Amino acid sequence: MIVWRRDLYLGEGARDQKWKIIHNVRKHKLQLGAYVIVLSVNGKDTFDLIPTYMLSENSYKGRDIEVLGIALGKDEACELARQMIQDVFDRTGDVNIRGYFS
Repeated sequence: MIVWRRDLYLGEGARDQKWKIIHNVRKHKLQLGAYVIVLSVNGKDTFDLIPTYMLSENSYKGRDIEVLGIALGKDEACELARQMIQDVFDRTGDVNIRGYFS
């Protein structure tokens, strides 16, 4: 099941399309260029940047996914992930990303 965080981070390009992207993901509609940012499943990396079209693949079906951010384009997703890390550091003085978002 996909859970959308209330305090969802949004990239500049995704800001105006937030509800459209969420709707398309829920309906398994193709949404080219849109990415979701989630905590990494491998526990080693900080985030996974997942193109939304991948969410309908078998590897993600049935898995609980908490979406922390939405971006349009890989560059925007990388910048948004950087901003999320910076925000955690500014708020806590630490970079315990997993602990902050859990």
